Amino acid sequence: MNLLLIDGDLLFLNQLDQELHQQHFSTITAKNAHVALKVLNEKKIDLILSGTNLPDKPLMNFVCSVKGRHADTPLILLTHFDFDYKIKAALLLGANAYIEKPLNYSLLFATIKKYVA
Repeated sequence: MNLLLIDGDLLFLNQLDQELHQQHFSTITAKNAHVALKVLNEKKIDLILSGTNLPDKPLMNFVCSVKGRHADTPLILLTHFDFDYKIKAALLLGANAYIEKPLNYSLLFATIKKYVA
């Protein structure tokens, strides 16, 4: 199972990558939306975990790009904000779920398994 991890915070991205590897997930990381969309077009991705503040693309545009080309790929948003208007709009545009930062890894692993089981 291939997970695509996207976040502009490289420290957080590396920590997330390590945590998922410890749980035996195969991951690919991207530091921005441009790299993530390129990966999605080149590799088979089973699930996307994305931060909500990408450095190069607004969240709504990113969600539309992902769901427009890869509608069946689950997209879980990782956010510092509780259920705000951006998250609500992203869910309406096709994002599958959101999890608040700092991450509860037990919740994250359960949510991943829910969408790729």
